[in-house]
Amino acid sequence: MYILEVSYGCPSEKYPSNGNFQLDQAKALFGCGNKVVFAALDMRSFRRWRRWGLSCRTQDGIPVYEYNFPMGPFAETLRRRLAAHGFEKLLARVIREHGRPNIVHVHFADTAAAVVEACRRRNIPFAVTEHASSLMDDATAAPQKALMEHVYKNAACVIAVSPALAAQIKKYTGVEAVVVDDIVDTDTFRFEPAARMDGAPFRFVSAGHAERRKGFDALAEAFARVCAVRDDCELAIMGDGAELENIKRQITALGLTDKVCCTGYFRRSEFALKLNESDCFVLASRHETFGVVYAEAMCCGVPVIATRCGGTEGFIGAEDGLMVDVDDVGGLAEAMLDVCGNVQRYDKAAIARRARERFSPDAVGARIAQMLENTLRRS
Repeated sequence: MYILEVSYGCPSEKYPSNGNFQLDQAKALFGCGNKVVFAALDMRSFRRWRRWGLSCRTQDGIPVYEYNFPMGPFAETLRRRLAAHGFEKLLARVIREHGRPNIVHVHFADTAAAVVEACRRRNIPFAVTEHASSLMDDATAAPQKALMEHVYKNAACVIAVSPALAAQIKKYTGVEAVVVDDIVDTDTFRFEPAARMDGAPFRFVSAGHAERRKGFDALAEAFARVCAVRDDCELAIMGDGAELENIKRQITALGLTDKVCCTGYFRRSEFALKLNESDCFVLASRHETFGVVYAEAMCCGVPVIATRCGGTEGFIGAEDGLMVDVDDVGGLAEAMLDVCGNVQRYDKAAIARRARERFSPDAVGARIAQMLENTLRRS
């Protein structure tokens, strides 16, 4: 197949996390023997400085095209019109330089809205992989119903990264989505546990964008209860965002400044290193379409404590860690104490092996490629 992979952005030295999971999928599909071109349609705010216009480069053997149109607080209809115009320009250049793709594979309904008309005019089928966390919360999903219907009902195939997300898509649009797990960079996230000294503190680590949805406030409350029982635990919270200062103030108010470290922004390699130095990963998310940080922890062989927040129920088993209800601070504290006292029951090497078999680029890439091939046969 010749696949045009379309993302809202592409990783760069300045913004290494921008579109990184989408580029991971492009690399995986390329690794499966497909011809792949990666296209980034970046309409983020002009505060995220980058060069305007259309540019091209090669990354890891894949041609990468970027259409950058930094925008301010323009009306949504104007933004989408400009995004569609940008995709028209981008697609025309890709076809001129690489030929007409067999299929367009685009991530997120919001980005996919820009490809609908261009693909229809050229009779190119497109598939959508949906990851958007906002769809897991009815309050934020309902206003997107018209957009979702427009995109999914015009798509030749819709892929959801978890059964819970597939259920939300069906609820709002009636469209049946195929479920394929998110991908993990298993070259970075691998089982390399650091040597631990006798008497070292039990290390919890948590990571995610510092926003209410990630539940760091509930985690801080739970960890305070853990520290009231045990004095040999520490917690690292990795990630930045709008709520980070509030989280720091809460940690101070709880008297946990000597027990909790907030690292701020992190790169994948830094997270992988911290995981392999830690005993347990814990995140009290309120909504997740999948929860890739849990899968990354498991690929490092680290047992996890997760909330029943949507995506996590699809891949975390009893042999991988513990599950608690959303906003159950007492239950979360009990789970953390349980893992502290019984961490030896988890076979870390087995956790890593199972996760790698399920989430590696080879495994996920093969499943996505099969979905796209099946879509082409039906088209």
